[in-house]
Amino acid sequence: MICLRNKVFKFPLGKLPHFSTFTVKEVKIPIPVTGGHLAGQLWQPTTAPPTPPPCPPIICLHGIQDNSNSFNLLIPHLLLSNNLHNTPIYAFDLPGHGHSTHTTSLYYHSFFDGLLSIHRIMKHFNWPKVTLLGHSLGAVISFIFTAAWPEKVTHYIALDNLHPIPRNDPTHGFQNVVAQAFAMETKLTSSNVRPSYTHSEILQKLYNSRGGQLPLSACEILLQRGASKIINNGEPRFRFLHDVKTNIKASFRFLGDTNIEAMARRIASSPDLRVCIVKGDPGEDFEEREKYMKIVGILKEGLGQGCEFHLVKGGHHFHMEEEGVGRVGGILGGFFKR
Repeated sequence: MICLRNKVFKFPLGKLPHFSTFTVKEVKIPIPVTGGHLAGQLWQPTTAPPTPPPCPPIICLHGIQDNSNSFNLLIPHLLLSNNLHNTPIYAFDLPGHGHSTHTTSLYYHSFFDGLLSIHRIMKHFNWPKVTLLGHSLGAVISFIFTAAWPEKVTHYIALDNLHPIPRNDPTHGFQNVVAQAFAMETKLTSSNVRPSYTHSEILQKLYNSRGGQLPLSACEILLQRGASKIINNGEPRFRFLHDVKTNIKASFRFLGDTNIEAMARRIASSPDLRVCIVKGDPGEDFEEREKYMKIVGILKEGLGQGCEFHLVKGGHHFHMEEEGVGRVGGILGGFFKR
């Protein structure tokens, strides 16, 4: 089991060229006006290496109802790379996930909340440019941010998902969101007590929710930051930490094909931007693979060698699977070297 908070990790001197330790520190970023905070884990070397980092600081964005522990297996591979050993990495919990504050509104606008979060993180750390590393929903948010503010991003890395799923007629989507929101309001009004589970029950529930593709050991890692422990009648019980309102897909599928293609062309027209897309095989397709590859094609056509596409054997969370995490680590190590 992996548990990280204000820990120092030591490696043999031969593994790293300039330092032998790095730290993982919990960093909370306050949210003014509405209150609360973003919570995340800042990975960084304990000493200042003499060589400049190959890229700006990396911000990691996880998928829906995951948390920043989604990257706990991958980040050490990056830090142990000769290319990224002196690059700060901040993996944070999206609003309503992990240790970040829940929203006071009736639903989450996942894209807008994510875009605000990236800007908030950059302002907090005084990072003028960043590298975005996103998985699933996190990759989609990173896609939108890169299209809207390409001058702030030098490297964009997408794991499995890439862009918003298009819907050329969003009418049904709006109807569905409103219906879900009122159903959630009724549910929370009648009972605001979340169910609790034994450890084995909550582990199995998380495993089932990920389609049985995520190893139980990886589910344990997500639960470390995704569940809280309570004592009920003298027995330990566990509750999920993510806000139940994240079940309402309020910002999904409201963009048409032409909108998404235009965003892809804007990214592709940024000559200094580098893109790495890693797709699981089989992964998880949220649209026809042909549409996915069309956006990949637009990016490759515009960026040329500045855009890479790789297939990695595994499910949707291949970056948390034993074979997949090493493969992704190797791909990204080479990506930053080139």
